[in-house]
Amino acid sequence: MKMPLLSIIIPIYKVEKYLNECIDSVLKQSFTDYEIILVDDGSPDNCGKICDHYAQTDKKIKVIHKENSGVSETRNIGIDNSCGQYLMFLDGDDFLVDGCLELMKDTIISNEKTDIFIGQSMIVYDDDKKHFFLQDSFDAEAINKLQKKEILVYIFGTVKDIVWAVWRNVYRRELVISNGLYFDKKLICAEDGDWHIKAMLAAEKISAFKLPLVNYRRRFGSALLSKSNQRKVMSELQVYKKWFDYFNTCDFEEKYKKVITGRFANLFINQFGVIDFENKAEKKDVVNFIAHNSYILNSSHIRGTKHKASVLVCQLLGINLGIWCLTRLRIARNKITNRRWG
Repeated sequence: MKMPLLSIIIPIYKVEKYLNECIDSVLKQSFTDYEIILVDDGSPDNCGKICDHYAQTDKKIKVIHKENSGVSETRNIGIDNSCGQYLMFLDGDDFLVDGCLELMKDTIISNEKTDIFIGQSMIVYDDDKKHFFLQDSFDAEAINKLQKKEILVYIFGTVKDIVWAVWRNVYRRELVISNGLYFDKKLICAEDGDWHIKAMLAAEKISAFKLPLVNYRRRFGSALLSKSNQRKVMSELQVYKKWFDYFNTCDFEEKYKKVITGRFANLFINQFGVIDFENKAEKKDVVNFIAHNSYILNSSHIRGTKHKASVLVCQLLGINLGIWCLTRLRIARNKITNRRWG
């Protein structure tokens, strides 16, 4: 049996409203050398029935139903059940850009030695009418001329957005399987960033697509004012600390370390404004974790006035009170943003 060029893995949980658009965006592509793996993560709505309906209409679609266990294990099951030469992860509430797979195929064929293709994406603000914006872009031609270490510096030092979200990239399956690259099931947030960085370090060659692949749906008014989740915040802090420590001690040249560790220090500091937990014990655990790893705040590589100001607030007021002030500021700013989009 001939392996398809591409396995498109779609983890599915509570996306009934968007799932048809997601799957249809793949099926209407002119490129057809793919398989779709729909992994239903025990979704309590009608997602499972929708998946089964599509599987009955197209042999390229596989459906896997499982008990709810989170996106990491869901993607891992998709990896284990894939047989394509390359892997693509597409979230169930996002959808592909028209014609993108044909362009992707041409790039892959002309760059056969590439292990990871970094993709661009469109942001879709999903209000009454869809508004599309190119997500923080990068220079694909510049990336394609760089060596791996230089690409890491470019991504962490130049691109403002998080281009290591796995749904905007394509990975050689052999790279994933041979290096045992699976998502960390203990992480419920930033798990894709953690996985992607491991993949980048394992890759021999990294290239970039010139055009966006995915329409990334951003839903205003839903998460902006919601209470922070302690497990999500802790996951992010753990991932950013892990990679700050790794790049701070690896054998990269100092100029590379400065850029990369500075980005992870900034990401670590970004979490200070979202620690808004009603449970005092949960807040204490997170604050203690930050205090225990306060050496990150002393990094000389922290960039930007906002992040340096956040560190100064915590140094002057103490971490506990400093985080309280930064959280109140973040909530006030989000309320203004939500009114603007509401």
